Amino acid sequence: MTMHSSFDKVRFLWVMAVSVLAVVLSVLAYGSPASANHANDGIIPTANDLSPNNQCVAGLSSNEVCQTDNASVTYYMDSSGEFELETPDPSVVIAAIDNYRDDTDLTVTYDSSPTFSGAGETDIVYQEGDAGFPDSVHGVTWCNDATNGTTWDCDQQYIRIRGNGRITPWTSSHETGHAVGMLHPEEWAPVFGNCSSAIAPMQKFVDCSTSTSDSLSANVVANINHVY
Repeated sequence: MTMHSSFDKVRFLWVMAVSVLAVVLSVLAYGSPASANHANDGIIPTANDLSPNNQCVAGLSSNEVCQTDNASVTYYMDSSGEFELETPDPSVVIAAIDNYRDDTDLTVTYDSSPTFSGAGETDIVYQEGDAGFPDSVHGVTWCNDATNGTTWDCDQQYIRIRGNGRITPWTSSHETGHAVGMLHPEEWAPVFGNCSSAIAPMQKFVDCSTSTSDSLSANVVANINHVY
């Protein structure tokens, strides 16, 4: 028979306690989507976002970033009328959108028969024009139909970018980022510099050094995959 001293029993209990603590910490760490998926929070809502309404609000003047309402994203580009995308702008927009389709968990498809009301609305509508926003702004994204009963989701969003060469790879990618909830650098947690490549394409200004690129940084990809 093996004899155990009081010291052995204490040591055994200590080892068991440490093991249990390790399991608990492991569950806590991997049970938290934020800690498991991304370290830098840049998709609305964050600890630093400047949301005036604390929820998705419809309207161009709402100044509110919203999330699209699911991972299956459909989009349409205006092909006639005041806000038609003129050649070669559609190809620039498509190339930017393709990065979201290829690099994230979003499923992105073109909707050739768009729906603008009721069930199954087309998620993002791209337009070319400058109506409704100041001369200093190259593009805007706004919710047209906030999802009922949710805080941040939007059924349908509009992206309008100025013509005359303003529809660039970066601008198209930047505004698409807003349509899935991505924020400007000062609203990330932690905050980034206005032109930081670590949050491309969500830099603050079009004249940032990476403004010609439509590529998505690892931080942006991680945030989108975390939510969707």
